[in-house]
Formats: sequence, C-alpha cells, structure tokens
Amino acid sequence: MGFTTREGHTTNTQILANLVVVLEEHVDLSKDTIYRNEETDKILSGVDTGKSEKTLNIDKHMAVGVAAGYLNLTASMLGYSTGCCACFDAEGVKEILNLENYPLLLMGIGFKDPSLNRRVHHLDHNFIFPTKSKQSITINVIR
Repeated sequence: MGFTTREGHTTNTQILANLVVVLEEHVDLSKDTIYRNEETDKILSGVDTGKSEKTLNIDKHMAVGVAAGYLNLTASMLGYSTGCCACFDAEGVKEILNLENYPLLLMGIGFKDPSLNRRVHHLDHNFIFPTKSKQSITINVIR
C-alpha cells in the first residue's frame, strides 16, 4: 500500500528493488489452448453460468499466489529480500510498461541494506512508515 509522506509524495518501498517482477493477467480461452476445466469448456461453448467467470478468477489469483510464493522462496534461498505490492495504479503501470494485459502484482527482489530499518523512507530517512494492526482471522475447525 502506498503511504503519503510529510512532503505529500505517495511511495511504496516494497518495490524499490534491484529487480521488479510484474505478474500480469493472461487468460487465453482459444480452442488451441490446453483444456482447463468444465467451466472453461462452458465459456468456450458460449454457455456462461456466471460461475464460470468466478472460477477463472479463483484460478487466476491462485496462479499468481503460487508464482509469487515460488519466486519469494527461491529469492530467499538465494539470499535476497522480497516485497509484494498489490496497491498500485494498474492503468499507470500498464501504460508505463506498455503491457498488453492488466498487472496483478508487483514484486521487488534485491539486496537488503542491513543498516536501514525496513520501514524508513528511501528519500527521507527521518520518516518511518507507520505499521498497521493485522486483522484478526477466525479459523473454524470442522470435525
């Protein structure tokens, strides 16, 4: 999430890294692609039950999560630090990078500076980004 500093600049240091990976949406429903599931078949046949788009969105976000998790794990094993960002101006990123599709996640990978607090602003070291309390998540165990 971007924060506004005292100077009024919105920034996000999670992606100020040596490498920034952009995971973008790509859904190819042409008949030449690999068969995915019954919902994909329904869309290809012109029969969209409403559940079809929801299923594709679940699959899309699961794929992004798996890719980001794998990238995070691999980068960590190689000694790099990572940060993910999903709160960004998607249209602006798409335009700047000349992407064909909608960007879903930005992920920074790079060298951590151990002398700096991870929440310090990259231009104004007197500004420390605030933290936010985590939302409680209730887990119900069904037996």
